[in-house]
Amino acid sequence: MLEALSLLLVLARSAEALDAIEMGPDLEGPYCARLDKCCPGRVDECSVPILGTLCYCDAFCSNRSGTPDCCPDYHSHCNGGGYGYGRYVPAERPGDVYQPPPIPLRDGCIFNGRRYTVTEKTRSNCNDCQCIQMNGRAEMLCSRDRCLIDTEMLEIVNREAGSKPAAPPPPLPVVSGPGASGGGRGHHHGGQGHHRARPARWTATNYTEFWGRSLEEGLSLRLGTLSPSEAVLRMHPLHHTLDPPNLPASFDARVAWPRAVSPVQDQGWCGASWALSTAAVASDRFAIMSLGHETPSLAAQHLLDCNNRKQHGCNGGHLDRAWYFTRKFGLVPDACYPWTGREDKCHVPKKATLDTARCPLRAATSRKAKTELYRMGPVYRLAGEEDIMREIIRSGPVQATMRVYQDLFSYQSGIYEHMPMVEVARTGFHSVRLVGWGEEDGVKYWVAANSWGEWWGERGYFRIRRGTDECDIEKLVLAAWAHTHIHRDLDNTITM
Repeated sequence: MLEALSLLLVLARSAEALDAIEMGPDLEGPYCARLDKCCPGRVDECSVPILGTLCYCDAFCSNRSGTPDCCPDYHSHCNGGGYGYGRYVPAERPGDVYQPPPIPLRDGCIFNGRRYTVTEKTRSNCNDCQCIQMNGRAEMLCSRDRCLIDTEMLEIVNREAGSKPAAPPPPLPVVSGPGASGGGRGHHHGGQGHHRARPARWTATNYTEFWGRSLEEGLSLRLGTLSPSEAVLRMHPLHHTLDPPNLPASFDARVAWPRAVSPVQDQGWCGASWALSTAAVASDRFAIMSLGHETPSLAAQHLLDCNNRKQHGCNGGHLDRAWYFTRKFGLVPDACYPWTGREDKCHVPKKATLDTARCPLRAATSRKAKTELYRMGPVYRLAGEEDIMREIIRSGPVQATMRVYQDLFSYQSGIYEHMPMVEVARTGFHSVRLVGWGEEDGVKYWVAANSWGEWWGERGYFRIRRGTDECDIEKLVLAAWAHTHIHRDLDNTITM
């Protein structure tokens, strides 16, 4: 009996002691066999007395309180000699190997409810697994890379949000703005760890596009904005003066300029948000500043292929260099240089015209103006919540750099704030368009256009908390004026 009690104490410290308990000669049974039932999930009543405590015959027994407390005959009686419940274990370090408990070699491996023969391979989310022979037993070994979609994280987010179905995005507010009558282009709609003290204000979902991908793949190929240099961060911000002191509680550029804001694109698995966000903001501002007379959908592919000086294409780029390129050389419309999501050689010479590039001509009076590429003025930085809001309401969407945490990939709806539990994982930088703002239940938010397609988030958009620099989204916000041939009067004065 002393030997059995000693073994039970070891069990409380190590999952590996489970085999020793099963083979211990002094632990007389049966246990689960005497109960004559095996319970799915967690059923605390599915238990049998053992040595002054309880052992369990439910599927949760390998995971209760982080320490296995299955009855000695649980696996032989309930799983036919195998371990049938390969539970998800979040990776702490990429490259770690998770070893499910061993089972007799003759039975192969049972993993996630299925039996595998020795040497047979499978995948568990983003990880590769193989049933191998070790020390006379069969074990399923899986890599432990952190996956883009974390099912445990989804459960935590949605539980903290109240386990409610994802609420639809709020209706577009009825607002007006400068140039609201402008038109031309159609608009499309379409773990364990720390917990926050307040419920999440957003819901998460499992996207098929992201399932089976590692976090490393997501950060490398679904973002693509390189960390800004110190020189860029020291850029002197522009401040608005003489603007109306009162800003509306909500504003949406999609309503103010309904045919000027470009639709959400999908960058695919090409880390080039630097190119897509720059081209989209430039497109929007051409349409807005020309009162709808110039409505190009400018080519992000032109930037990807041709803006290659100290840029890295689908492996990331700098925003200041992208804006410099649009100022010096200009861009062609997407119609004659469509997005492919992969790098190619540049098809537009530096001194090209719309005519020589075989692109649609511009709306202008002179021949020279008709054939000029679409160029932007000098890029400038905006500092502070109110300056960003005034810039949007006056001249259209702006470009924001943000830090992306793992949980953003699972965002479905609501006002996003990253979960503290994901702060241990690696992050990356991304650039998006800010198109408006609002407030819900006393919580202020920005409305942002992503570049992951309309299938993601709120028809390709997301709301993120405003005024707190959530994910550094207010740290580096950029804009530029469009060189249009049809200008509107501006009643704003700006100073540098």
